[in-house]
Amino acid sequence: MHIQSLLRAAVATTVFAVASFANAGVLSAPSSWTASGDADATAITATASGVEMFYSRGTYFCAGCGNNYFTFSAAVDNTGSGGFDFSYNAFNGWFMAGSDLTILVNDIAVASYGGDNIHNSFSYAFTAGDILSLRAHETNGDSQPYIDGRIMLSNFSGALAANDVPEPASLALVGLGLLGAAAARRKSAQAK
Repeated sequence: MHIQSLLRAAVATTVFAVASFANAGVLSAPSSWTASGDADATAITATASGVEMFYSRGTYFCAGCGNNYFTFSAAVDNTGSGGFDFSYNAFNGWFMAGSDLTILVNDIAVASYGGDNIHNSFSYAFTAGDILSLRAHETNGDSQPYIDGRIMLSNFSGALAANDVPEPASLALVGLGLLGAAAARRKSAQAK
């Protein structure tokens, strides 16, 4: 009975570790992304279908002055064509405001979209190690001293959907599971 429990635990550990392979490095994980730029506040959170990126600039923003850039970046783990759907909603004062979203790969602009409310799809042929960036640009010529925006990414596909390379922690869990299974088998053979 004890050996069966050990064997079940080993198999469960192995299954858990193998299942975690598919989640390593996936761009729908908020932890895969970093934020930089002029923002006073940023947030990157998971949604039911992907990831949401938020930025804002308020109290320290000089009303009526210039360009503000907010960049979210992540490393692509796989080689191949990959894509996602996205929406970009920006808010900036009452008038004389503008916004656009540029998608960059390794700091080179590969697509650009203008407007405060954008819904579109993006696809690109990636090489493992490429840095994918989304750069929101907002201006505010208004007396209202704040701007903010949200970028929503969903329906990741191809090279952006999953990472087939296991993380070291996942490899360790698989190894422990296999060792447990081997020990249980050995103990069972000795008992006979």
